[in-house]
Amino acid sequence: MRNELSSLRKLLRGMPRPIRGAEIGVWEGKLSVGLLRSIEKLELLMIDPYEKWDDANKTKKAINYAMLKAKHRTKPFEDRRIIMLTTSERASKFVADNSLDFVFIDGDHRYEHVKLDVESWTPKVRPGGLISGHDYNPRQPGLIKAVHEYFDPLGLQVFKKPGYVWGVWKPCRT
Repeated sequence: MRNELSSLRKLLRGMPRPIRGAEIGVWEGKLSVGLLRSIEKLELLMIDPYEKWDDANKTKKAINYAMLKAKHRTKPFEDRRIIMLTTSERASKFVADNSLDFVFIDGDHRYEHVKLDVESWTPKVRPGGLISGHDYNPRQPGLIKAVHEYFDPLGLQVFKKPGYVWGVWKPCRT
């Protein structure tokens, strides 16, 4: 988590404040609290359905614990965070296009879910903003495929940072 937090903080460093962002896939809120602590004037949407999915080896008790842990960790910043207990796709319908400075996608890593997250959230990021995520590594071939299928045809370069972080800068309007 330390490497992904460090990479994301560096990427967001030059953005004007306040910064509005969304984290897709919060789990216990470690990245959320790290971002909220280290980036003054960050307004963060924390999106996670906290539901059991088909191939996950998580019990209902573990899922509830993760949700409570995320709420507790980020409570000191409750004036700058909104927790949305819903799927990424449903949450995206409540966020205006071009209204976010960044999105960090770290939810379900299966191809079809990453594809849906990228398709749903890229329009929400303003021109010049950052679309990024986690677990860009050979053990996640579906994630890598979904990311490149979306961005490569647009001529946008996917870059990699420490902590298995990937990113794309959304082009500014010309």
